[in-house]
Amino acid sequence: MSLVGGLVDDLPADVSSDGVPADAGAERGELLVVIARLPERQRLALFLRYYADLDYRTIASILAVRPGTVASSLAAAHATLRDLLEGSQGERVRG
Repeated sequence: MSLVGGLVDDLPADVSSDGVPADAGAERGELLVVIARLPERQRLALFLRYYADLDYRTIASILAVRPGTVASSLAAAHATLRDLLEGSQGERVRG
C-alpha cells in the first residue's frame, strides 16, 4: 500500500464510495467534484495540506518534489478551484 493510499484509507467513515460525504450539502459536493477535476499533483497537495494538515516540507518529501513545487501546485489548485467555482455559480444564477 502506498503512503497516499494509506492516507485515503483514513477518510472519515461518512464518505460514500463515490467520495462524497453522506451529509454533504450541494456546495460541498460541488467542491469535491471540482477538486476531482484537478491534476493529480494538485489534488494530492491539497489533500496533504488541508486534510492531513502537513507542512510544505513534509508534503514535498512525500511527493518527492521541492517545497517550492508544493507551493506552486497549491497556488495553481486554488486558482483553478476559484475559476471553476465562480463559473459554476454564474451558471447557477443564469440557469
